[in-house]
Amino acid sequence: VSDWAKPFVTCAEEYQWSVFSDGSVDTKRGATRAEVIATVLQSFGVQTGNVSGDVFKDVGSSTLYASAIERAQKDGIVNGYTDAQGNATGMFGPDDTVKRAEFAKMVTIALEVYGK
Repeated sequence: VSDWAKPFVTCAEEYQWSVFSDGSVDTKRGATRAEVIATVLQSFGVQTGNVSGDVFKDVGSSTLYASAIERAQKDGIVNGYTDAQGNATGMFGPDDTVKRAEFAKMVTIALEVYGK
């Protein structure tokens, strides 16, 4: 873990957030969309349930953090990808690297939905 990230990763490990639970997080690679949404939900103490597998075409029971992704979609935090005309594609891209703007949108909406 790089010096700048160490206190943050240590904090996440102490809270036992799933992305950081095994101590192997690589802070030099971009975070995935699934990792970010799982961490955002855990930071707000949001409980996730069983995976239905019918929310996004590319998120099923074997997808890492699928329950967090489905809960975030249900709560309006994420909507998945759209095509050039703005129509939903049914894809979330759980293994895609999250972009800054996507992260900002997730956190802003999560604050509105889960913030107190």
